[in-house]
Formats: sequence, C-alpha cells, structure tokens
Amino acid sequence: MKCIVFGHSHMTTMLAAARNSESVAADLGVEFRLVQFPWLKAVAPSFHRTVDRGVVANDALMLTLEQAGLYDPGEVVLCSVVSGNDNHVLGMLQNERPFDFILPCEPHLRFEKGAELICYDAVETTLRNRIESWLPFLVVLKKMGKRVIQIESPPPIGDDAVVAARLDPFFKTLSDAPKIAPRILRYKFWRALSIATRGACAENGIEYLPAPTVMQDGSGFLSEAGWYTDATHGSPAYSEAVLRRLKEFLHPHEGR
Repeated sequence: MKCIVFGHSHMTTMLAAARNSESVAADLGVEFRLVQFPWLKAVAPSFHRTVDRGVVANDALMLTLEQAGLYDPGEVVLCSVVSGNDNHVLGMLQNERPFDFILPCEPHLRFEKGAELICYDAVETTLRNRIESWLPFLVVLKKMGKRVIQIESPPPIGDDAVVAARLDPFFKTLSDAPKIAPRILRYKFWRALSIATRGACAENGIEYLPAPTVMQDGSGFLSEAGWYTDATHGSPAYSEAVLRRLKEFLHPHEGR
C-alpha cells in the first residue's frame, strides 16, 4: 500500500521525522510518500469554482500528487495535513474585547472571568467557513475513487510562557505587545476546529484521524516531546507518532 501524505507547513516536521527515523521507513509496513506543497501564488487557492459551481483542483497541486504516485497501480491512499492552524489564527492572542465560549462536548471547562460570552454556533460557523477554503480540494480527490484521510491538527501547547517565547512571527505582526490568550480558550478553539473538521469530512466521505494520544498530556494539551521551535506545529517526534498512528489506522487488525 502506498500512502501519500501532503500539506504545507505541517509537512516540515513530517519530512524531518522520515529522515531522522529509520524505523519510519523500515518497519511501518506502509510505503509513505511525503509531499510538501510550496507556498506560491501558483498553487493558491488549491481549487477554483466553475460558473456552474463545480470544483476544479489546482493543476500544479495535482501534478505534484501525480509525481508522488497518485495514479500508480495498486492501492494509493491520500492523507492530508492541509491547513490546521485556524484555531491559532482565531484564538492564539487575546482579543481587545476578551471573549470565551462554552464547548458543548466539554461544558465543564473553565469560563474566563469577565470575558464576553459568544455563541458556540458563531464559532462553528466561522470555522466551517475557513474549512471550506481547502476542503473542496480533498473532495475532488475523493471523487476520483481514492481513500482520503484528514489528520487532526496538533494539540495546543498548554504552557503560556513557552507559547510566548516561541510565538510565530505572524502573530507578532498583529500587535506591538501580543498577549497570549488563556490556555483553556486555546484548547477550546482546537477542539472546536477538530469537531468542525471531522463533521465536514464525514459529510463528504472523508476519514478523520485524531492526534496521537501518546503525544498529549493529562489535560489534552501537546506533551513536551511534541513541542517544536514555534508555537503552532508539532515536533519531528510528534510527526513520527502521527505516522505510526496512521499506519495503525490503515492496518487496524495487524498484530492482533
């Protein structure tokens, strides 16, 4: 079985994991082909709509997947780590008007004192709209008769000091003195993104692979072994755990 794993920034540590760990290539029992899409205007957006609202995938991206083996004989599974940073874009920094929301699946989570309550439906709608900027590309692949899997984005780091120290340059452009949002709010946004993405994938016959629990601490945040040089991506060790989890997902009965 061949499995083409593709995406943008999250692929950086995927590639590092494959280079650094002989075991990834040697004993996972799946032939992984890792593809990092370039950050160029020629490949953005990943699709466009026709006058009759049909969807056509970006030719450059399709060519990249073809070169990775999209049309090879035998079973070829497509696994996406496209996007996955919407939770950070919306919830990494504290808003000028601090807000919070109640996560329906975990209503017991702390509500930030003095914050403005916003409706969860508004959060979900916003996330769904952002997901629609890339999901149709996966739908095109699914309609080709391929098995398509979307991988959950890495959990957030729970240590505020670490997040502040490793804050991505993008967030520093948004404020002269960026203030990190409360850790529980960051966690809620990650969970909300996961729920919205899983739902959108299910509606289109796309499978969804949760983050590896071995890389989460007792509260669901990214464990220290998964921290990278920035505050939004997983480490090579995290990516290796993802590849191992993906192998188990593709062969659920192996070893039983």
